[in-house]
Amino acid sequence: SSYGSRWCSWLSGKHAQSFLWISDFQVVITMEHQARGGKHKILDECSLPLTGVKCVDKIITEMAVLEIRDEGLVMTEIWPEFTVDEVKAATGCNIIVSPDLINMQQI
Repeated sequence: SSYGSRWCSWLSGKHAQSFLWISDFQVVITMEHQARGGKHKILDECSLPLTGVKCVDKIITEMAVLEIRDEGLVMTEIWPEFTVDEVKAATGCNIIVSPDLINMQQI
């Protein structure tokens, strides 16, 4: 969710292509930005039972890098093939665009 809460699909028996990294400093999720049919996966509030409340620091998708901050969900990087408006339309909650927005780089 935009508040950093997480529903863990592999704990519920459903299989999804998302990965969770937990370190001493950050919890980062890599996932597809939308579900099949263009359904939103990043929402203002989770509609499924939560496995972690306000524990996610960053979400990385094929479209953008989103950081969960006190002021909300902040887009800090964008893949060059997408526009800010396309990322906003593909997201089920408000996104704040960082004034320092940069293009995502392939690693």
